Amino acid sequence: MTRYDLGPTNAIDNVNQFRRPLPVCESRGRTLKIRIKEVARGRYEVVAFGLDLPMGGRFPFAYLDADPEMVKGWIDDLHQTWSTQVIEWQDPATEGPEANYRRPFTDAVDLSDVAGTAVERMWHAVAAAGYQLFWQLFHNGGPALQALGEEVRTALWRREQVVTFTSNDLVAPWSMLYVPRDGWHAPELGNVDPEAFLGFRHLVEHRFEREYDLDADIRFTGKRINASAYYDERLDGPGRGDTPTAVAAPVVATLARLSSTHKATTRQTVGDHLTGDGAAAHLVYFCCHCVPSLNGEAYLRLPGDEDEGLISAGDLGFWIGKAGGLRSSPLVLLNACQSGRLITASASQLGAVLLQRGAGCLLAPCVNIPARFAAAFAEDLFARILPAGRPLGPAVRSAVRAFAGEKRNPLGLTYSLYQGIDSHFCQMENPDGLAAAGR
Repeated sequence: MTRYDLGPTNAIDNVNQFRRPLPVCESRGRTLKIRIKEVARGRYEVVAFGLDLPMGGRFPFAYLDADPEMVKGWIDDLHQTWSTQVIEWQDPATEGPEANYRRPFTDAVDLSDVAGTAVERMWHAVAAAGYQLFWQLFHNGGPALQALGEEVRTALWRREQVVTFTSNDLVAPWSMLYVPRDGWHAPELGNVDPEAFLGFRHLVEHRFEREYDLDADIRFTGKRINASAYYDERLDGPGRGDTPTAVAAPVVATLARLSSTHKATTRQTVGDHLTGDGAAAHLVYFCCHCVPSLNGEAYLRLPGDEDEGLISAGDLGFWIGKAGGLRSSPLVLLNACQSGRLITASASQLGAVLLQRGAGCLLAPCVNIPARFAAAFAEDLFARILPAGRPLGPAVRSAVRAFAGEKRNPLGLTYSLYQGIDSHFCQMENPDGLAAAGR
C-alpha cells in the first residue's frame, strides 16, 4: 500500500455522541438577490446582486419612483386579469340552463381538452399582464432602473436562477411575472413561452427582512413528521352548478397516509390545538375559504360555535404566541383563496403573522384558487416532499411545470413561496438512536 491509496473517509463523527454522521442537508446558494426598500414616500430603492449581473464599476442599485398605492394598483391589475381571464372566464359559446355556472378553466384541472384557441388566449392574457408588471417594476423609471432591469432580464435568460426577493415594503406575485427572452416587448398571441414566467423557469421566493437567520431544516425524529390539517368539511359536496367536489378529504387522506396527522375542522378546535401540541407540528395545512374584509384584511373561515368561525391574523398570532411560537419551523400551506396575497410585512396579514410567529416557510395562492385545482396541487406537492424530504422550492417548481405542461394549466404559478426554497423535512435520528444515513 502506498500513501496514494489512503483516501479521507468519514466513518464516525465524534461530535454526534460517537454515532454515524448526520445527513448533509441540501441547500442552494442564491444566484440572484433583489432587495426593494421604501426610502421615501413615493420612492423605492432597488438593489440587485447576482453571479450574472455585471457590476460595470457601479453599485448595482436604482430607484423606482412610485408610491405604495400606485404599486398596489399595478399588482391589482395583474390579479384582475387572472380573475377575469382565468378564474371567472365563461365560454361565450356555452348554452343551456347551466351556462352561467360553467368556467372552463376552473371546472377542470386538465385543460388539454379545452378548445385550443381559448387556452391560447388565456395564456396570452396572463403573460401580457405578467410582462406589464415586470416592466413597471424594473423598466418604468430613469436610466439607472432601466439598466438594472435589463441586466436582471438578461441574467434570467442566461441560466436557471435561484432568486430571492427581499422586502418588507413591496411584495409582488413574483412567480407570475413574465420576462421576455428577446427584449422589452409584450408576448404575442399564440407565441407565449411558459419558461418566461419566473415561477416556471426559476426557483423564486420572497423574504422579509429579519434580525435572525432562517433555518431550512424542519427536524423530526422517528419515521414520520407530525402534521396538522385544519380544514372545512363543507368543501366536499355540491359545487358550482351542483357539480360534486372532493377538495379537503382526499388531500387530508394523502397527508394522513404520509404523516402523523391531527385533524381540526372548527375554529375552536384549531385554536385549542395551536395553543398546545399544534405549535410543534412540522407541517401545517389549512384548507378553507379566505374572506376579505372592508379594511383590507382577510379571515380564514371554518365552522364556528354559531354560524361561521372567522380566524383573523390576530387570532393566529394570539394562539401561537400563547404556545411560545411555532417551534419546529414548519412548512405552512394556506390552501385558501388569496391567502398568499401579501402587501407588506404587516402583522395584520395572515401569512405575515405566521412567518413572524415561527413558520419556516409559507406557500399560498395569490388568487381565488379553484377548489379542484387547490386539491390537485396540494396532493401533487405532498407526494413530492413526503416522505423523502425533498426541498420545497424544486418541488413547487416541478409541480408548476407538471400542471402547465401537458395539462396546460397555469394556476400553479399563482402559489407564492415565502422563504422556502431550501425548506425540507430533516430526519435527525431513527428510533434505534442512530442518526439517519441520508435522504
